[in-house]
Amino acid sequence: MASVDWYADLLAQRLGLRQEATVVTTADLNRGRIMGANGLQTLSVPIAGGGRNLRRPFATIGVSEHGSWRRVHWGAIFSAYGRTPYYEHYEHLFRPIWSQPWERLSDLNEALHRVITEIVFSAEIIDALPSDRAELERLSSDYADYWQLSRAKDGFVDGLSAIDMVFSLGPQSVFHLLHRVLHTHKSE
Repeated sequence: MASVDWYADLLAQRLGLRQEATVVTTADLNRGRIMGANGLQTLSVPIAGGGRNLRRPFATIGVSEHGSWRRVHWGAIFSAYGRTPYYEHYEHLFRPIWSQPWERLSDLNEALHRVITEIVFSAEIIDALPSDRAELERLSSDYADYWQLSRAKDGFVDGLSAIDMVFSLGPQSVFHLLHRVLHTHKSE
């Protein structure tokens, strides 16, 4: 589950502010961090043959059904995000991902990526963005740290999976990413 930072880098590439691809470490290939009721949780997808197989080419890494991980993950996601503003709007898009078995980790990650980009990078949203940097900064300024359900207790928690942002901001997620891009990336 790619992080908010990864999607900010993707937006920077799409806007032409960054040319090189973001490097994803093997530790990030099968993990995502969410903010649950009891604090930070890491959701790990079990790898067929164990973690040593993360060194293999990404397209060949298998997923294990060990430990009912799909049910456990979905329970954690519901517990963490069931009361967020956009959970009801997008639950039907994410639930099927955790309802089916996956043979390869790359297929699971691609399914998640498709849903997230469909929500965050819709052509309607991206095409409507102004080209003026000052106007982009004005639009994104309200989304520097988006609302998180756990914020009152834990403050804003950075470095979470993009599903945290999507369930909290929905289609406005692009403005948080835009804020990150404008304040962490310089034009090349």
